[in-house]
Amino acid sequence: MKPSPIALASAAVAAALLAAPAFADGADTIKLMIANGATFDIGGQVYDLTYLADGKFDDPVGGGGEYRVDGATLCHTPVQIGQEICTEIPADKKEGDTFELTSDLGPLIVTIK
Repeated sequence: MKPSPIALASAAVAAALLAAPAFADGADTIKLMIANGATFDIGGQVYDLTYLADGKFDDPVGGGGEYRVDGATLCHTPVQIGQEICTEIPADKKEGDTFELTSDLGPLIVTIK
């Protein structure tokens, strides 16, 4: 017997809800990044970001810019580029952790200070 469309939809919603808490934990990693700062290695060029409470970030190499947080997504608008770049941040990262992200600029190697 084939499952009904309602049963399939219910199963999909239940699976999404079960996955949501792990995804939402990326927001905790972002909070740590903002509190401690982070380095971003983009093709061998390292940017050392310090986040400010007013939604801006400072970077001695790139000049800084603005940032915003949307759940587990961290968005930067560097003054050098003038375009927002958003990346989903993984959960459960700690001070000193290094991890790789995919972005419009290519692979990013992030280290939380």
